[in-house]
Amino acid sequence: MRGVLGILAGLVVVAVTILVVSFVGSQLVPAPPEVNTSSIESIRATYAALGTETWLLMLVSWFLGALAGAAVAKKVGGRSWAAWTIAGLVFAYLLLTVAMLPMPGWMMVSSLAAPLLAGFLANRLIPERPYPPAGEAGDERGGEETAADADA
Repeated sequence: MRGVLGILAGLVVVAVTILVVSFVGSQLVPAPPEVNTSSIESIRATYAALGTETWLLMLVSWFLGALAGAAVAKKVGGRSWAAWTIAGLVFAYLLLTVAMLPMPGWMMVSSLAAPLLAGFLANRLIPERPYPPAGEAGDERGGEETAADADA
C-alpha cells in the first residue's frame, strides 16, 4: 500500500516540477505567440521551429520532474520499484512525445535517457526502507505466521 501511495505522490511531484520548471523556462525563453494548440499539425510546426535553448529547457524540466518524482516515490514507498515505476511512466510519456512530435536526434536520445538516469539517481540518493521484523506493526507480510515463525 505504501508503494502505491509513493507512486501517486511521485506522479503529482512529476507534474508540479515539470510545470514549475517550464514556467520559469518560459520566462527566460518565451514561446512563439502564434502557437495554435487546436491542431496537431500546428503543434508539430511549432516544435519544428524551436531553438536549442528551448529544447534544453524542456529536457531539464523532464529530467528534474522524473528525478523529484522518483525520489518522492521511493521516500514514501520505501522501495526502489516505486522510483523505477515513476521513471518508467515518464519514459513512456516521453516515448510517445518523441514518436508524435518532431525534434532533433540528440533531443530524442536525451529525452529517453533522462528518466532512466533520474530513476538511477533517485535510487542511489534515497535509501531503501528496511523491512520490519516479522509480525511487528508495519510488517508487509500482514502479520501472518510463516513456517519459520511457527518453528520458533
